[in-house]
Amino acid sequence: MDRTLGCGWRATLGWPIMAGILFQGKLRAQGPDIGPPPGKLVDVGGYRLHLDCRGSASPTVVIDVGAGAWSIFFTHIQEEIAAEARVCTYDRAGMGWSDPSPLPRTRERMVQELHALLRRSDVPAPYVLVGHSLGGLNVRAFATQHPDEVAGVVLVESAHEDQWSRLPPEAFAALRKSLSRLPLR
Repeated sequence: MDRTLGCGWRATLGWPIMAGILFQGKLRAQGPDIGPPPGKLVDVGGYRLHLDCRGSASPTVVIDVGAGAWSIFFTHIQEEIAAEARVCTYDRAGMGWSDPSPLPRTRERMVQELHALLRRSDVPAPYVLVGHSLGGLNVRAFATQHPDEVAGVVLVESAHEDQWSRLPPEAFAALRKSLSRLPLR
């Protein structure tokens, strides 16, 4: 494959991902009033994470959303799954209804928080983990660390550990230039 063509494809695929991350971050910084949480807030070590579980039956489906997203983005999917099984969505620390964490945002920390959230909420294993985008990295790490608690993993447009190292620097420059033209306040 021609290197120029390869870089073009990577820039094309990277642009929507980065735009979504930056746009959601900008909205989050504006502090929209999102109303009361549909689920419950659970202490996971000095700060609370939001967990919304619906339906019944086992195994429980646990959805981990992409970067910049939160549980409400999957409400319509959660309602569909809840007709057949128990399904839980949650907000990572600092997103949606969850408190910010005083701890660094690492994959290991996010897996620990999800594990603590499910345990402290009495959500019994086994889990079918659904990972969207960044959530795909998290659920794969969860399944590796807690294999006895996982019945299956579903990846939806999952991120990959090497994706950022493969995206050329000029793609980020083009993204910044394009986003500077958007009327986001």
